[in-house]
Amino acid sequence: MRVFVQLGDYWLQAYGFLTLVLQIGKAAKFDYPPGWSWTELSVLVLYFAVLQLHRVAGCFANRAQSALSTGCFLALTAVLVLVTGYFGALQVYVLQVEFATGIVSLSILGCQLVLGIFAGQRYSKRLLDVVLLCSCAALAVIALVSASILEATAQTLGAGQMQFSLAAGLTLALFGLLMALVAGCCLVREV
Repeated sequence: MRVFVQLGDYWLQAYGFLTLVLQIGKAAKFDYPPGWSWTELSVLVLYFAVLQLHRVAGCFANRAQSALSTGCFLALTAVLVLVTGYFGALQVYVLQVEFATGIVSLSILGCQLVLGIFAGQRYSKRLLDVVLLCSCAALAVIALVSASILEATAQTLGAGQMQFSLAAGLTLALFGLLMALVAGCCLVREV
């Protein structure tokens, strides 16, 4: 799992940098609503921060065989999936580069999700481990399904549907960060 987490996160880091470069170019070329470019830049900064925590949580979970760290890894996977889905589906203009790299990134995150679920299940020893792991896994699966549907239907959504999708994604991402924080606190308390 460690090798796949590290290699996958290298790709995800490259995807983030490509997205950043494209966002800067699009901000210079297209008219955005006031403050929207800064909002998207903030989301990308959050993406890079979560990506670093994601790699650390995944590698530690594998090394320590910790279900709590695996739960944190899965909750952070949900956040990465949602940000990737946003930039891969809703920010596609002419090049379609975001869409193609977004699909590859979602596939990698999906594989990491499956590996994390199996590893976490193997590491679970207590009821707390199982509950936290299942909650984080369910959140990550919901995020992956939502992002996949968004990738498939983004070009057909109306303005109201897009706003609803953004609000739902933001809610899921915040819940993912909260679940990662809970898993981290449980892990600290355990150590």
